[in-house]
Amino acid sequence: MRLVVFSLFCLALTSCLTEATPVPIAATGTGNAEASGPSGDAAEGFTLYEDQCAMCHDSIEDSYEDSAKSEASFDRISGAGDVGAHSGIDPWLSDDDSANVAAALPAPVAEADAENGASLYEDSCAMCHGDLAESAKKGRSEDDITGSADISSHSSVDPFPTGQDVVDIAAALAE
Repeated sequence: MRLVVFSLFCLALTSCLTEATPVPIAATGTGNAEASGPSGDAAEGFTLYEDQCAMCHDSIEDSYEDSAKSEASFDRISGAGDVGAHSGIDPWLSDDDSANVAAALPAPVAEADAENGASLYEDSCAMCHGDLAESAKKGRSEDDITGSADISSHSSVDPFPTGQDVVDIAAALAE
């Protein structure tokens, strides 16, 4: 029974990755496999990620809300074996395994939408940081916004912006 449920979950995950990709398929392949890297199997990548990556990088479901993981391409995954924290994974992922994990991760977010970002800012940020036009947060980057999620005063912002919303808010703050 568990195998059936897991298989259905993987099938649904694969369907989400290929149908809801927010950027053109030609630019990202399946998931995050780059056009220059081999194509991968998202279902196999999901299993590999949960078995070898999730203990440190959280579950793959959480990666859909983490814009940094949406940047984890085949090249970054296959080259990460040289990172000291990965020394316990021996042998490191093969090229096929790296392509599979990249295929399972969310595709990079779409182009920024500053208009949507302005609306999100007004809904989630303006109550403390003031109107967008006069905000002291002007020029903050996606990393600045994502990094501020742990600030205790942000605990009232629920849900805290992630993924595409962060990209859009950063675009609004850049104008």
